[in-house]
Amino acid sequence: MTTSDPFDIGAPKNHGGCHIGLYQPVLNCFLLTVNNIQHAQDIALISAGRYPLFMVNLVTADNYCENLIDNACCENWVLPDQQIAPTALRNYANFVVDADRLLEHHCEHDVSREKQYLQLCWYYLKLHDQILQTNTYGWKIKKFMSDIFDFELHPQDMPVESLKKQIVAELFLCKDINLTTTSIENIITKAKHDHDLVF
Repeated sequence: MTTSDPFDIGAPKNHGGCHIGLYQPVLNCFLLTVNNIQHAQDIALISAGRYPLFMVNLVTADNYCENLIDNACCENWVLPDQQIAPTALRNYANFVVDADRLLEHHCEHDVSREKQYLQLCWYYLKLHDQILQTNTYGWKIKKFMSDIFDFELHPQDMPVESLKKQIVAELFLCKDINLTTTSIENIITKAKHDHDLVF
């Protein structure tokens, strides 16, 4: 995967696995499907400055089957009218709404830019997870010790967590995808150099 093409099909990793759709009620379509509930929630929160995205459990739809909906075609699927109303603002990014049924509907809006933005958000969340898994040795011990002995950790003590905050801030404020990508890549390069992170 490269940042020039961070596309992920967004299908479950195994049969019966997690499949969450991020539904945009104003456009009345799904803009992204993901296979990780924590990533779904993070993406919904990151994009909050642009629009609300409701997390919908696609697997609960009575017509759901594998390969029915993914990121190649998710904008052409909607929720039934009666289910859109309960998807209220109080539900936003707090819990997952179960889909009753998925309806095929041709999207009337050009959502390619928004889909690209959300794919970029997901890409960097997955990249951060990889960095976290590879670089757990030092900061995890410091975090554990700070919890036990009640001393304050500073950002320089936990470079991987600091890195996530910087990446999320860039994505949250994104106006131009190319400029944001360049800025995040510079942040990652600097973190790698300053903290000897393994990628």
